[in-house]
Amino acid sequence: MELSESKSIRFYDRILPKEDLTGKAKIFQAITDEIAKIDHELEKKIEKISVEDKATGEIVNAILEKAREQTSQHLALLENVDDQMTKIISSYDQQVDAMKSQSMTFCYLEEKIGSLTLPLSSSPFVPKKTPPFK
Repeated sequence: MELSESKSIRFYDRILPKEDLTGKAKIFQAITDEIAKIDHELEKKIEKISVEDKATGEIVNAILEKAREQTSQHLALLENVDDQMTKIISSYDQQVDAMKSQSMTFCYLEEKIGSLTLPLSSSPFVPKKTPPFK
């Protein structure tokens, strides 16, 4: 019987299943859609006031044009926010997924008996799969 030899094996394993979190972007997109809707309503109210009052002239036309420009700028900004939020949540999804896998090392002793090699013991710590925390 030969002396025991300490051995270890290291591997990378997924502890929790992958979960798609990119749907979280819809929460933010709903908010930006609501802001866009409010912008459109404001523009329509400004146009309605000028039509009901039969207002014309350079000042009224300038106000209407400025309202259209502001709405257009706001919509472009909101679209940019939606794009950025989608990218951020995608990055977040990848980071969370990376944390659901872990490198593990198992240590054990081997004893050689003639030509036969047997494991003697293993580390008492064996990580268990745990439910996701909320």
